Amino acid sequence: MRSSFAFLAAGSLAITALGRLVDFDSAPEANMASGGTLTAEPLGGGNPDVVVWDLQSYQNYTPSGGYHAYALGTTSCNQGNVPLLWQANTNLHPVIGQNMYRWKNGRFEQIGMGWLKHGFYALSLSDCGPCQGTDGTTLGINCSDPYTASRNGSQGGLGPKYQVNATTGFFPYPPANPSYSGSTARRCRVPSSDVIASENPGAVYFMEGQYVCPDDSPDDTGDASNNSSHRRLNMAASGSISSFDGPTIQELPAIASWDDLDPEVDLQEIEIPGEGTVWFGSRVFDEGDGTFRYEYAIFNLNFDRSIGAMRLPWNAANPLSNTRHFAPEWHSGEMFTNEGWTMSLEGSEMVWSSDSYDTNNMANAVRWANLQNITIVTSAPPTQGTITLDVFKPGPFDALFVDTNVPGNATVGVSFPNGTPDVIDPATPVEFAMDIEPISINPAPNSGMLYVNRSSGQTDVYPMVEQSPNEHRVTFSDIECLEEIRYYFSIDTTSGDKIYFPGGSDGVPGVNSMFPAIGAFENVTTFDDGFESDLGWSVSGNATDGGWTRGAPIQDCDRGNPTATPDGSASAYLTDNSNNGGDCNSDVDGGLTILTSPALDASNPESIISYSRWLDNSFGASPGEDPMTIEVSSDDGANWTLLELVGPVAEADGGWYDKSFRIGDFVENTDTFRIRFIAEDTGNGSVVEAGVDAVVITGSVCDDTPACPADLDGSGSVDFNDLVIVLAGWGCSSCPEDINGDGITDFNDLVNLLSAYGPCE
Repeated sequence: MRSSFAFLAAGSLAITALGRLVDFDSAPEANMASGGTLTAEPLGGGNPDVVVWDLQSYQNYTPSGGYHAYALGTTSCNQGNVPLLWQANTNLHPVIGQNMYRWKNGRFEQIGMGWLKHGFYALSLSDCGPCQGTDGTTLGINCSDPYTASRNGSQGGLGPKYQVNATTGFFPYPPANPSYSGSTARRCRVPSSDVIASENPGAVYFMEGQYVCPDDSPDDTGDASNNSSHRRLNMAASGSISSFDGPTIQELPAIASWDDLDPEVDLQEIEIPGEGTVWFGSRVFDEGDGTFRYEYAIFNLNFDRSIGAMRLPWNAANPLSNTRHFAPEWHSGEMFTNEGWTMSLEGSEMVWSSDSYDTNNMANAVRWANLQNITIVTSAPPTQGTITLDVFKPGPFDALFVDTNVPGNATVGVSFPNGTPDVIDPATPVEFAMDIEPISINPAPNSGMLYVNRSSGQTDVYPMVEQSPNEHRVTFSDIECLEEIRYYFSIDTTSGDKIYFPGGSDGVPGVNSMFPAIGAFENVTTFDDGFESDLGWSVSGNATDGGWTRGAPIQDCDRGNPTATPDGSASAYLTDNSNNGGDCNSDVDGGLTILTSPALDASNPESIISYSRWLDNSFGASPGEDPMTIEVSSDDGANWTLLELVGPVAEADGGWYDKSFRIGDFVENTDTFRIRFIAEDTGNGSVVEAGVDAVVITGSVCDDTPACPADLDGSGSVDFNDLVIVLAGWGCSSCPEDINGDGITDFNDLVNLLSAYGPCE
């Protein structure tokens, strides 16, 4: 959910959307380098309006010292009604910044940033309209100017951010030029652990380009909020960019995609006339264990005075499970510090803050083109409240206000000492344990309940026993082999209310929020092949080149081929997997190449087949024409059934994808199961690179019969105590002491017990 706040001008006063009056009589404070002069009057009495029209290319640099580095090519466009200043060797030209972001586990983070490319000559191209050309000292009306990725990543042409005031567009020229070394210095640098695919399953990546201009700045024209654009990326397993995923998203910073990825995000844009734009986002996750995870993100587009603290309402009685502050790293001689924000509880507020401006004017505030995150985990359920963002540098107003999700008041704390199991053995009862910590309410004695939601729609209720104050227990075994259930808990209060878990609220949790479980003895693996050795796979087909081969991915080619396995292991099955003498022309050509498994045991009715796969068909003269086909057979390969068709466009531009399927949904469960992967080149000159790794078959094993039926007390041994139990139940019909199941406890059961006497095997 996205909304926009604005300050509404009224003479020398402005009012926020939340009613805060601020005074804009005084000019924004410049940054540390503002002692010089700046003459940047717009030409002709109108306003220039530069936007990032396209992010048209990318560059990967050699990883070094635990970091990766990247650059994007940017094409700018002047949509205004006068030319935009672009004077070399002065401070009257744009600077171009680049950032990288990752969406992972619901959190949208900035993981890297680079120094600034200084503009020096504006071409007069027509990417965005009928260009009114100039002599290169300005960017003409409707004219475009491209900088390649390699130029934007040229280390010698980059200057630091700390010297640039994004509100006024002022910076000293020439910029600071401290010494540097290594392939990642000054560039958009990212910790390698944040981009290696095996360490970031399911992550989504973006890069962003931004222009800061002295004559298209917040204090000048007021329309600089559109000077940033972003683009989604496909990342190779090695951490390099493999391709773009979709077009450039124009005139919006990367954080604008957060609520597109997750509609539950509350994303707000705060425009401050004459000063800049700040974005704020929040998302709350029910963790399913009685706690809620609050994710907050503060992004400063071009507000020079920066954000130095975040304040939110807080009840001191709320349990606090975990907290975290995250910010990207300033590097290569940037003057800002990298100290994390501190958290304190002050009265009815939780306060997160950097050092104050008076203490350290280079503190790690949320500077321009900077995003920082705060995570809070608590049992307090969400409610609507006001978050305060304190402005870092002194000025005419000292805070912004945002209405969003905040922690409310926790009523009780809850924990499950025995966990919340997802596999329950029908033959062995499980003890569910729920411990309650009273906070603002009093739990009613002996009111704990376990609810089991059956697949039929029926919900069974099991009262729990309060063994000690607020410690509730129940033994559960009412589950059939391979039966799937969902379960949840509740507690009553002395005031007559009922609180449910997960959720901690007075409403029954939704089905997808309940704890899932299946009746089974265990999950077992019948096949696990990471292709580190030859387990009997075969290769066939009619391709003239590029057939499946097993080995370590090659490192020196980048035509859509994987350069690493999905899990960092040594080998995978790959098409061709050769640099072909250095020209890297090693893809599938002229037909099909088929990789077929040996006969595998999938006789378990709950067998699951999983694997990692790679397909890139985004290169060549005719990309997007050749899919990858995956088929399965239950009769040793006599007949084949389609499991999935990959591509020719979706999930076909590189990247390892992890997939899992229930085999019984496609073919009969047998011990002559096979799977095959078919990569093909039937198009007109397309490049086809494919890979397969980590093929695994697992299944739930269930047995209603106890492994040791005479072990009546579950001690793991048939002994004197079990003999006493049989004698005590002598003559009982259909009782647990009826070891042989003939309907009565008698001499035959005594014989069975004595014959099994000793440790269970």
